[in-house]
This record gives sequence, C-alpha cells and structure tokens, in this order.
Amino acid sequence: MRLFIFFSFLCFSNYADAQVKKILHQSFEIEELDQIKLDLVGEYEIVEWAGNSILIETNIELYSASRDIYNFFKEQGRYDVEADSSANLINLKSVDKVRKPIKTRKGECFEIIRVRVLVPEDFNIIDQNTLVRAEPTKKEEE
Repeated sequence: MRLFIFFSFLCFSNYADAQVKKILHQSFEIEELDQIKLDLVGEYEIVEWAGNSILIETNIELYSASRDIYNFFKEQGRYDVEADSSANLINLKSVDKVRKPIKTRKGECFEIIRVRVLVPEDFNIIDQNTLVRAEPTKKEEE
C-alpha cells in the first residue's frame, strides 16, 4: 500500500508541474482624464466596455512550470501594469519591459500571455497606443 501511495505521489507531482493557468485583473480610475497612453509589452487587444474605469485582464499560461515559479514571477511584477497620470492623461506601462524566458532545471518554460485592455465606450482608439475621450470631461468644459 505504501508503495502505491509513493508512486501515486510521483505521478501527481509530474502533473502538478505541467501547466499553470491564471487570470489577473488590474483596474485604473479615469474619471476626469481624457487621454490614455499604452506602453505594454507584447500584443494586446483593446475592447470597449460599459464601465467607467480601465480594466486590464492578463491571461497567463505557463507550461512545464510549478505554481511556485508562477508566484515568484508574479511577485516580481512580471505581469503588472503601472499607471502614471498627469493633467488629463494616464500612461499605462508594463513593469517588466523585457520578460526574459523562464528557465528551470528541467529546461525553458513555455509561456503564453494574452492581455485585454477594457476601456470605457466614450473613448476613441486613435492607434494601438493612444485613446482619446470622444467628449471632454465636465471639468475641461467649465
């Protein structure tokens, strides 16, 4: 019986390192801001939504990696976006600009990162890095 439990544990540990899937969300308030600048690593999709803030949804898939490896890189800010705002502008940028390959003693991990940037419907997409509010905020009109 102990031998069976031992082999079961060994088999399970191989599957535990097989794949990690996580979805991270970050939100940014933009009540009186009229322009959004994006400086994000990799490809991303801009989607309009009915909310009044920016929501960044990051889907992460790591293959041949454990949850501990994922947790380490998450804590290091690998998937984080930070905001810098001034006047009527918010600048959203990736914390980790390089994202070097993840290597373990078993070899290199395969990583898939898909990012969706959900922006309020009243913003027009000028290009992949710039969005402008269609109507100025009340503060600017006064």
